[in-house]
Amino acid sequence: MRAITITLTTFAFLIGGYIFWWNTVADAALKQVEIWKKEQTENGYIIFHKPIITSGFPYRVKLEAQSLKVTKLQGDDSDEFETTIPDIWVIAQPWKPSHIVFGSSGTSEHTWIKNSVRDTVSILPGTALGSATFTSNGELKSLAIDINNAEIKSDAYGPASAKRLQLHSRVTSMPKISEGTDAPTSKIDTPAWQIAIRADTIKFENSANLPLGDTITKAAFSILIEGHFSDFKNTDAITKWRDNGGILDVQDMNLVWGKTELSGKGTLTLDQQNYPLGAFSSKITGFNELLALLGKSKNMDKQSLRTAAMALNLISKEDENGSRYLEIPVSLQDRAVFAGPFKLLGTTPLF
Repeated sequence: MRAITITLTTFAFLIGGYIFWWNTVADAALKQVEIWKKEQTENGYIIFHKPIITSGFPYRVKLEAQSLKVTKLQGDDSDEFETTIPDIWVIAQPWKPSHIVFGSSGTSEHTWIKNSVRDTVSILPGTALGSATFTSNGELKSLAIDINNAEIKSDAYGPASAKRLQLHSRVTSMPKISEGTDAPTSKIDTPAWQIAIRADTIKFENSANLPLGDTITKAAFSILIEGHFSDFKNTDAITKWRDNGGILDVQDMNLVWGKTELSGKGTLTLDQQNYPLGAFSSKITGFNELLALLGKSKNMDKQSLRTAAMALNLISKEDENGSRYLEIPVSLQDRAVFAGPFKLLGTTPLF
């Protein structure tokens, strides 16, 4: 009987201890949210939501916030941003708080106001899930977001749908020039940010203003950026990154839009007016559609278009499937996209 009593008492203490520990972890998570909100306020953002609901005992800690609203305070550049999400939740195991899983539901709305011009995008996903990992001192190590079967509405392009949208990023390093030094690699490498973005089957209902048709079958980019996540937290940080020579190393890109496919790699940055500036080596299949776009923008007559098409086909190559393709440099400069010497379309500033 005594052994049973001791066993039950020990078991009760263990249960009580775990309950206390779980609540301690949950309280710490709530405090961390408040610390994060304060940091964002210092960066110019106001965050509002209904009281956070804590649940998930005993195997996980779940924090759920409803009616989340994030607003960027108006700065000297008169830019404003606001996003609203009806419901968002975060889950972590009590014994592994450095790894979280998160998700949202309902229609989120995102609004940008620049120079009194308002642009709104709303997204209703079938599912919207993500995960993130952190270092022991709370710095972000990796981030993944996966959105499926999304209905999208925007002021610029009208209604659209996306089968799948993905973002994967992680903290890594990239080599610096190390000539003339025997320093170990860890002393030479610089922090970097790896990003992979992919979108599958984006279909626009209104394609009148779209250059290559109503369906983007695939858009995928793999990018390496020198710096930390914090280098891109706001426009001032991005400007500083740009002025310090920041460059995006586009290691791979692939765009399939209508009958045109563009693949390649190159580098990208921002000019002093924050327009994209870069150069790429590229392979273009379905270049006749791009030629038609060029002809429309330049008001070329039919004879000139036929002559240009013949010239391009003469310098094009044939792949193993019998499709003709061009290998041509693509550049972003002077507020436009160029294929070789030909201007295809204009660009807009990042901010």
